[in-house]
Amino acid sequence: MLIEYLVPESPALPQPNAYDFYLKAADAVICLQQIREAINKNPPYIHHSDSDSTSSPHFNFMDTPIEDTTDEPLPPGVPKPGTLDRLYNTQEKQAVVDANRRVLELIREGIEYDCQQPREEPDKHLESRMSLRRLAQLIRLNGMLYQEAGESDKALVCLMEGLKFGSDIGKGGIMITGLVSLAIQTIVREPIWALISGLNADDARSAISIADKVVNDSFYYKDVIQEECYRGLANARDMLNSNRWRSEIAGMYNPVGLLRNEKHGMLDMIPYFWTYIKTFSLSPQKLFENYKQDCEKAIEIAGIPYKESVGCCVQTKNLFSEIAITVSEPLRFRFEYNRCMNQMLLMQLGLQLYKLEHDHYPVTLNELAPEYIRLLPMDPFADNDGYRYRVTEDSYILYSIGPDMVDDNGKPIERKDMKSVYKDDDGKPFELNFLRPFSNEDRGDIVAGVNF
Repeated sequence: MLIEYLVPESPALPQPNAYDFYLKAADAVICLQQIREAINKNPPYIHHSDSDSTSSPHFNFMDTPIEDTTDEPLPPGVPKPGTLDRLYNTQEKQAVVDANRRVLELIREGIEYDCQQPREEPDKHLESRMSLRRLAQLIRLNGMLYQEAGESDKALVCLMEGLKFGSDIGKGGIMITGLVSLAIQTIVREPIWALISGLNADDARSAISIADKVVNDSFYYKDVIQEECYRGLANARDMLNSNRWRSEIAGMYNPVGLLRNEKHGMLDMIPYFWTYIKTFSLSPQKLFENYKQDCEKAIEIAGIPYKESVGCCVQTKNLFSEIAITVSEPLRFRFEYNRCMNQMLLMQLGLQLYKLEHDHYPVTLNELAPEYIRLLPMDPFADNDGYRYRVTEDSYILYSIGPDMVDDNGKPIERKDMKSVYKDDDGKPFELNFLRPFSNEDRGDIVAGVNF
């Protein structure tokens, strides 16, 4: 008996669709390695030919090369990738941006329209989606150039448009697209914080207009989980309706079982065969029905407030669900943290505009809405409660209570360095320090201007 399942209808695609412009931009971007090198603020990896050298090499994760598969000549003024032992100068940065001028125009055209990613086969446009993150680095590079030229107003517009682009990318997408969206927003949002205090009233209003769209017209974690489940159910239906469904499930659960090469012996194949045997205990119809129930539970958990979702999980022994259900506290935190950052950015812009007009900050956040910002956001970690705010002698403290859901009176989460040891070209060890990303297990508050 064939399994029948129809994916629920997705919203009608807007015409024109901003997503089409973004894909064209991703396909058109060039000089990928140079973009990454140009925004780097640390000197690139330096090879030491002298094995007795005592100087420490510099290293940055941005230096990992991208394979250059084209024989086309470089655009004027663009350095060959991986050849500089210094940071890019302004002229070289400008050359990289100029080579991608049409790409930036496509992005600007796209943000004028509504965006919705169409449902299509999983691998379609996959390479373009991977290039979308590079577009964020290009936007950030363009913003850097405006800042270096003293044109902070243009830098702000450029970066805020990049934030809108990043937010758009996740609409209608599955988990991988949602995570790409979060990465894009992080890349372009980081330089904005330093620009807020120098804004004039017109620039603040312009930025608030874009931030309002990002905050109030964005996608949620539940939207991503729902699309992920719909895609998973459609794939499960097709797999279970095939004659090879047992081996495909076993191979999906234990990929080593499908690798026909000499590196894997019989012991490595045991999990594959064990999973294959377990498939005889359930019919395809029962497997699908269990998976469908687990998906419905996952969507339900993803839609409840963060505080209620902590500790919730999909209790299942279903072979599909163990692989495909992606509800987890760390993932939920990443989406809520991003939402928190965008909401605090909107409020900081509103606070700046209020101060410009009144020469002081408001006593409470309630004074911002609706004159300065349309709606006052709620802290996603505070169970439908507002953000914490108080005025200080010459500024203010604005914060979310954070993933521990305890008000620490504005004490920020401490980010400790992570250390890793690598070796240079001569085999000498050197240590890398980098900031640990925020996580759902952090203790403390997420403070505007401190934790970003």
